[in-house]
Amino acid sequence: MFNIVVYLRRHRIEWIATGVAVLSVVLGLFIHLYPDNLTHIWFFNVGQGDASLIKTASNQYILIDGGPTDEVVGMLDAVMPMWHRKLDAVILTHSHSDHATGLLSVIDRYPIGAFWYSGAEYNSETYKALISEVSRQEIPIQLANQNDTLLFKESKLEILFPVIEKPFSNDPNAVSIVNTFHYKNFSMLFTGDIPTSEEPGFIASIQDVDVIKVPHHGSRSASSNSLVSAAKPEVGVIGLGADNSFGHPHQEVVDRYQAVGTKLYRTDQDGTIEIVTDGQYYKVL
Repeated sequence: MFNIVVYLRRHRIEWIATGVAVLSVVLGLFIHLYPDNLTHIWFFNVGQGDASLIKTASNQYILIDGGPTDEVVGMLDAVMPMWHRKLDAVILTHSHSDHATGLLSVIDRYPIGAFWYSGAEYNSETYKALISEVSRQEIPIQLANQNDTLLFKESKLEILFPVIEKPFSNDPNAVSIVNTFHYKNFSMLFTGDIPTSEEPGFIASIQDVDVIKVPHHGSRSASSNSLVSAAKPEVGVIGLGADNSFGHPHQEVVDRYQAVGTKLYRTDQDGTIEIVTDGQYYKVL
């Protein structure tokens, strides 16, 4: 009888210890995901491609691009709370598969408030399937045009490019959506894969920014001296795959940013990169 009592007490202690451990994990996750009145921006490590998520201080979620695979869905699940499984806006900067493919899985999993893209035509099965699925689900579609503004309470996102009244280039990179995100005194420039040839269409709208998503994975076809000098970013984030076949980032581009004092982060070396800001100060995690 004594042995049975000891056995039960021992296992009761083990059950309690296990329960406390589980509760600690749940509480830690809850605290991590609970609204903190800060803006968070994630640059997901999706390999050779781009996918970025903005969580505003008032808890709106904006996804910019989806990367080359469906891996982005798991990354969204990891940072979005269980009680908020909606993307208020999805922006596809352009139609290339390293930005578009993951969005097919995203729109199957998450309700989408609005889908923003340029409306440019492109003969790609992935791109056509994505636009078809957006239409089938009756997700509101918005054609991004220069001077459009997305308002999110204390934050806003301004479209700088393209201008849809002008003929589109046959190069999808050349019609990339370029936008700035503002929260109080913090600003960030998202660039898609915009090449230097299209910079005159929006560069006059750019002033000093805190952070830039370096265009086209650090390719020499983008990030002219004029753009880098106009933006003067303190931080630059490059989304790319390790040992990619394009040789990204090209050294002359790295040198150009470093010449103006930009600290560069790379998803192939640093993994997923997170920026947190209260609108006055920001930190790179």
